[in-house]
Amino acid sequence: MSDFVSIGSGKDINALAKEIDAKYGVTGLGEVKWILGMKVERDRAERTISMSQEAFFDSILARFNLTDAVPTTTPLRLGT
Repeated sequence: MSDFVSIGSGKDINALAKEIDAKYGVTGLGEVKWILGMKVERDRAERTISMSQEAFFDSILARFNLTDAVPTTTPLRLGT
């Protein structure tokens, strides 16, 4: 199974989707929400796309039982 993300105008994306469906028999899943472990958020009004790795970091903290760890600034100040 393969996944891909395409970027372009709505007209171009629709044409590409039709070609892919005709050749491979697959259909799109709509707007991307997650890719490579990153959350993707689109603000159409502001014409922006934001990507966040917060969920990835949360999973790493959980894996190593560090969800209750207290953050600190780095480099550490002398004497701390």
